Amino acid sequence: MPSLLLDEARARFDLLTVTAYDVTLDLREERTFDSRTVIDLVSRGGSTFLDLKATALRSIRLDGTELPVAAWADGRCP
Repeated sequence: MPSLLLDEARARFDLLTVTAYDVTLDLREERTFDSRTVIDLVSRGGSTFLDLKATALRSIRLDGTELPVAAWADGRCP
């Protein structure tokens, strides 16, 4: 899984304004845990991706619309 590169981080900073994160963790398991993350943001338009370093992805939504989980590759969701 590639890490976020400095140039990518700068481009995303210019593209997005994150207004809030809401993270819920279920820490009852010993080796891994479930989580639900909601990111509120404003985009100035353009292409970017979400970094997601997970062992599995059940669903992802953008503005309430379900996106294909299969698009998640190498730790990135476009």
